[in-house]
Amino acid sequence: EQRDIPKYKFAIMGGYDSLAGLLQTYAVNYIASASTVVLVQQSAIPISMIVSSIALNSKYTMAQYIGASIVMSGIVVVLVPNFMGTPATDSSGATVDTNSQLLWIAVLVVSCVPMCLSSVYKEKALGETEIDCTYLNGWVAIFQFLIAIPLCIPSAQVQGMPISNIMDNMYGGLRCWMAPGCASRSCTTR
Repeated sequence: EQRDIPKYKFAIMGGYDSLAGLLQTYAVNYIASASTVVLVQQSAIPISMIVSSIALNSKYTMAQYIGASIVMSGIVVVLVPNFMGTPATDSSGATVDTNSQLLWIAVLVVSCVPMCLSSVYKEKALGETEIDCTYLNGWVAIFQFLIAIPLCIPSAQVQGMPISNIMDNMYGGLRCWMAPGCASRSCTTR
């Protein structure tokens, strides 16, 4: 039964996951506080409620709506004072640009949309199909990897890396991955 599932469904799931992962990777590298990252990722709760109510016609109780509202209110209550008062600092104590922080926080919130779409699509596309988790995750990971390859170009541009260095950088990363414990700069190229 699981082998009869069309592979394009796994490709759609992999595409959503790849996009979400790329956006999250961008954002967490530029947000100064790890606790802010954890807090902002909680926006996935109300986002998943919205996506599933639209795509699956899911219904929620008043308590669930109140809970999602509390989550969003908590995010706002914690973030607003951070941007109204003293400038943010990163882990080294350097001052961080507030506008840049807001941009990357927005990117992190947006990354929750494809993440939630992936989850809802899995539920809708697979329904009651009996499927082994390893089989599902294996196919999704293959398509996630393939779809992520062309996304290396905008990723390089965001990091300020010349596009011509992408392959060398990937090769250096592969070498480090194949040699556990390799933390030397000779493994990667920039």
